[in-house]
Amino acid sequence: MNILSINGSPNKEGNTQNIVSAILKGTETNHHKSKTIHLYDLKINDCVACKNSHKIHLEKDCIHNDDFTNLLLPEIRNADLIIFGSPVYMGHITGKAKTMFDRFYTFILENFTIRDLENKKFISVVTSGAPSETFKDVSDYLEKWLGDFFFKMEKIKIIHEGDFLGESGQCDKPELLKKYENFGKTI
Repeated sequence: MNILSINGSPNKEGNTQNIVSAILKGTETNHHKSKTIHLYDLKINDCVACKNSHKIHLEKDCIHNDDFTNLLLPEIRNADLIIFGSPVYMGHITGKAKTMFDRFYTFILENFTIRDLENKKFISVVTSGAPSETFKDVSDYLEKWLGDFFFKMEKIKIIHEGDFLGESGQCDKPELLKKYENFGKTI
């Protein structure tokens, strides 16, 4: 299985990425291949809801010639499982993660037909310093849009963890890493 991890945090060693890395470590026991892309390393232009978008989506994916189109899109198409991770910033996923999701517009064709995401699975990982239930709606948002409501990807797991109070880059909940590594072994 090809697993793509998309880190929507500017911190490559923060709580979000620590949990995702633990999952990926667990998946290694089943010999899955994985790749992690850090969104803050990419130049991703804003979606502009271009005219004739359905035609453009079929001809060249998008009017933008940026890292979403050239780097991320091929990886998404190649993945069997996509792990989306983001900390909560101002009550939602990070701005960079939201910009990326806006660009998922390229997967929408006429009559709201979805292409290229069929038979894909997803896991979402949302972290925050607040108690986990405080921002459960952020996880619900990802589940809704990626899952049955719109993009029709198969949900494997929705993860939202909170109460992270340590320094960024240090996991003050090492028991979570073991828990999610064990979960990764089930994939």
